[in-house]
Amino acid sequence: MKKIDNLKLLRKKETNFYKDYIQGTKSKHSQIGDIKYTQSGLETVSKQPNAGRDFGSLKKRVK
Repeated sequence: MKKIDNLKLLRKKETNFYKDYIQGTKSKHSQIGDIKYTQSGLETVSKQPNAGRDFGSLKKRVK
C-alpha cells in the first residue's frame, strides 16, 4: 500500500473504500447474527481516527 502523508486524503480514501466495498453488505457473527454495514456505521467509525485503517480486514474479523 502506498504511503499517504495527507490525513485529509487518507480519510477520503478510507471512506471511499468503505462505500465501494463494504457498505450495503453483511456478515454473520456466530453469537449475534447478521451484521449489516450501513451509512450510519460509516459515520460511527469515522469518529474514530484510526478505525478506517482496518476496513480492509473488517469483514474477515467478524466471526
